[in-house]
Amino acid sequence: MVNINYWHMQIHPDDQSFSDDHVYSILEYKKIIGLGNWSKGEEQGTIGTFRNEMQVNDVVAIKNGSKLI
Repeated sequence: MVNINYWHMQIHPDDQSFSDDHVYSILEYKKIIGLGNWSKGEEQGTIGTFRNEMQVNDVVAIKNGSKLI
């Protein structure tokens, strides 16, 4: 049995314009998700959890504000 996790990622609110110009092509052609480094993410374990628990077939919803990418 395959265990699928569902993840929610948010484009950083200080640089949402990057999404309009680059994110679609990065996701489609490079097939990668980049994580920023922010102290709260490290403190809460969010970054480590994603890095260590993300698996093939997991579903990741990426949003820019309220818009689903």
